[in-house]
Amino acid sequence: MTVFTEGNYQRNISFREELRRNLGLLRALVARDLKGKYRRSQLGFLWNFLQPLLQMVVYVVLRLLFNMSTDGSPFVIFILSGVIPWNYFLQVVNGSPGQITGNAGIFRKVNVPRELFLVNGALVNIVETSIGFLLLGILMIIYKVPVNWSILWLPVLALLLALMALGLGMLLTAVGVYQADILVFINPVLQVWFFLTPVFYPISLIPEKYLALYTLNPMVGIILGFRNVINSGVAPDLGSLAYSLVGIVIIWMIAWPLFRRVSPYFADVL
Repeated sequence: MTVFTEGNYQRNISFREELRRNLGLLRALVARDLKGKYRRSQLGFLWNFLQPLLQMVVYVVLRLLFNMSTDGSPFVIFILSGVIPWNYFLQVVNGSPGQITGNAGIFRKVNVPRELFLVNGALVNIVETSIGFLLLGILMIIYKVPVNWSILWLPVLALLLALMALGLGMLLTAVGVYQADILVFINPVLQVWFFLTPVFYPISLIPEKYLALYTLNPMVGIILGFRNVINSGVAPDLGSLAYSLVGIVIIWMIAWPLFRRVSPYFADVL
C-alpha cells in the first residue's frame, strides 16, 4: 500500500514543475533554432526541398556513369528514400556537439539536463526532414508509386532513426567536448559509413558471402526499412532491423551513462 506523505507530495509537485520548465525551454529552443536558421535566407524552408533534389542530380550522374540498378523502382524515389533518412542521421550526429557549445550560456545560468539540447537538435532536424518526405510524397504521386498498409511502419522507422542518431550524437558529444580532435575525425568516419550503407545503391550489389557482415551495420536495416516501405510497399526485413535495434541499444548503453557522467562539467570546459 502506498503511503502519501507531505514529502512525497512536494517531490511530485517539484517533478511536475521541473518537467514543465524543461518542456517550455525545449519548445523555445526549437522555435529559436528554426527561425534563426533561415533568418537571412531568401529561400527559407525551400532549401529543404532543394537539398535532396541537388543530391539527386549528383546520383543521376553516377547512375549514368556506372549504370546502377534500382531494383525496379523509379530512380528518384529510390534515391530520395535513402538520402532523406541518411541526411537526418548525418545532421543530428554532426550537430550534437554544437548544441552543447552553442548553448553553454544557458546551462551556465540555469540548471537543466544537458540532454535537452541534443533533443532540441533532433527535433529541429525532424521538422526539416519532414519537408523532404513531403517532397518524396509528391514525387510518389507523380510516379504513381502505390501506397499500402506497410506505410504504417514509417513512424517506427523514424523513431529508430532518431534514437540511432541521438545516441551516436550523445556519445560523440560526451567525448568531443573534451577532445576536439574527435570532432575532426568523425567526418571521414561518417563518409566511409555512408558508402557502407545502401543509401544510393541497392543491397543486391553486395556479394552474398559478405551480406551477413554487411548487415551488422545498424544503419543498413533502417535505410532498407525505409526503402522497402516506400519503394516496394512491403514491411521492413525484421532480421536486418533487429541488428539495427541491437546496435541502438549498445550505443545507448555506452553513450547515456558516459554523457550523464561528464555533462555536469561541460560548463567548466567551455
